[in-house]
Amino acid sequence: MSGNTSCILVVGSTGTGKSTLIGLCTGVPVNTSGGTSECTLDIKEFREKDNEAGPVWIDSVGFDGTDSKRSDEEAFQYILKFLQDKKISHVVGIIWTVNPDDREAAKLQEQAKLINKFKEGVVWNNVIIAVKKTRGNARRDGAGALAAAGRYCNKDSVKTIGYALIEQLDEMEKSFWERQSQGDRLNMGIMTQAEASALIKETITTLPPLFQVVFSNSKCVDCGVVSDPRLFPIACHTLKESIHPQANVPFHAGAGSLAHPAKDLAKRHTGAVAYNRERCGGHKALGNRRYKDVPYMACCNNNPSHPGCQVYHPCCQMPQGAAGCKNFFTCCGAEVAAANTGCARRFPCCGGEEGAGGCREQCSYCKGEWGQWDKEMGCIGRSHNNVIQI
Repeated sequence: MSGNTSCILVVGSTGTGKSTLIGLCTGVPVNTSGGTSECTLDIKEFREKDNEAGPVWIDSVGFDGTDSKRSDEEAFQYILKFLQDKKISHVVGIIWTVNPDDREAAKLQEQAKLINKFKEGVVWNNVIIAVKKTRGNARRDGAGALAAAGRYCNKDSVKTIGYALIEQLDEMEKSFWERQSQGDRLNMGIMTQAEASALIKETITTLPPLFQVVFSNSKCVDCGVVSDPRLFPIACHTLKESIHPQANVPFHAGAGSLAHPAKDLAKRHTGAVAYNRERCGGHKALGNRRYKDVPYMACCNNNPSHPGCQVYHPCCQMPQGAAGCKNFFTCCGAEVAAANTGCARRFPCCGGEEGAGGCREQCSYCKGEWGQWDKEMGCIGRSHNNVIQI
């Protein structure tokens, strides 16, 4: 397939190393963001040095970038429109760059959904997940992205690589790894630029044949737009979403309750040792009576060897039955304290606990209340329901 009509597409959030990766593989200087600030505001294409006939490398706009006016859906449309305008019909592979994250974050779910749109289900055979700054186990560090991909395919079959460029380490860490063997470095994912480039290109060679991105024109009868359905304007192609207007905050479901932290009771005497003087022999008439002092506990008259006449709580020294000496939450058993703000989370807007469905229905595009038409935004608050293929 001619390089003029095929590409390697690099996608991912801003700051995950898209531009750096393309620079490594093409040998062409590429501006990088150096963090979470967005550098690639426009899609750019690069050709690999000494391989001008090969597929073009596409540095896409970042998902969830600093351009707050552009949603991830619009970023996806921007990429797709670029392919259409450049008449790039085939994709060798999609390299999805991510930062280490073992959680299936919402942004990863959204990105996986958009990647799937290139060719539903089938596209994942040609996807490589590239984890930035991994430390030896790319599949572990990319578990969040793999889980998100698993919603559309068998995640175990998705190719995953990772690396940390030794040139980008701080001086102390760089000095350490430069003294290690190549094998030890590679086992921990610490690579030179040449080694990382070789890894990426070698992984691309293991992908199945390139796939075609098919564009088919359709028309929305309601608004008159003619385009591939994936490129329909967001303003008319919106969905209802449920959100919480306020972020969740920690709370305790149970109230405070006084209790004794020491579970076992103990026994003690409340009085001191006293003595009874008892006759132990002799005669009064003879003047040789003998006496002895017999000890006893003044509180209960028991022998001093008796374990105790009062049961008490060792934690506060109060007798059995006394009110608890510390305040604990009944929901989690933690002690009531200013620093312990909660064992669960809930939304102040509706009182629903974390994970509860949103309490406000709104348009996913203009964020206006569902069913309300914002004339200035021009969002009609519904999908393109009346679509015909042409």
